[in-house]
Amino acid sequence: MTAPDPGARRVEVRQFVSGNLGLLAYPVGTVPSDQPGSHIMAATALSWLCDIAVARWGEPWATGGMIDLRFRSHLEAGLDLELIGDHDAAGVDLTVRTAAAPDEQFVTGRAEAMGNRPFAMPAGDGPSALVALDPAALDGLVLRPIELTFEAERDLRMADHLPGGSFWLDRGWAHPGWFASVANAAAAMSIAFDPPTWMYAGVRVDMHAPVTDGPLVTGGRVVDLFQSRRYRFAVCELSVQRDGEPVVSMRTTFVYGANPSAT
Repeated sequence: MTAPDPGARRVEVRQFVSGNLGLLAYPVGTVPSDQPGSHIMAATALSWLCDIAVARWGEPWATGGMIDLRFRSHLEAGLDLELIGDHDAAGVDLTVRTAAAPDEQFVTGRAEAMGNRPFAMPAGDGPSALVALDPAALDGLVLRPIELTFEAERDLRMADHLPGGSFWLDRGWAHPGWFASVANAAAAMSIAFDPPTWMYAGVRVDMHAPVTDGPLVTGGRVVDLFQSRRYRFAVCELSVQRDGEPVVSMRTTFVYGANPSAT
């Protein structure tokens, strides 16, 4: 019997109980953070879904692929979920939903084996103080660069709780979910969120090279502001580099306030 063609159209369904994996909101050495409690962070949901991409493409995806997610509804720990991978020749459409109510989608998105070209690291030192949640202040804002260190023994503990976590643990490579927490820190160290947690509407991670133990620097800027009937959103592009070479690019979309015209 031959193995199924990984590029053929097929749908896989993984049963899953939501949990936080022990992933901190911000990496060690950036913004102090505690466990998020029952709240499921965007970085955590992204971590779950990376298992589907790794199972299909392995190392080529982890060193040159992408995952792009939209967060549709608030997630809590302890939910009986289904992780859906709808595969086609070019990639896989991803969904997180409840087993009891399949029409209720918490997360949707897509993973592909080939990501975008790296984002450029913006020039500048960023703000000297936290910037207010105001469109005039956020428009084009260069985020404060962050120097941090990845340590596999410390920062891959979250992979212990993932079915596919051994892929990252065996190689000592930083997980995309950890990089999503780096994006959290980049925003929190430049923008005066109140309260200090906020809602993510989307996150995209493009991998360019494997990351093992050592120092990193990340920087970014706000590239777009828009609003819906209820909320105001900011879009950031971020680059993570080692020794001046890009290893990861990210694009994040987050809610920074209510639309003042909302009724």
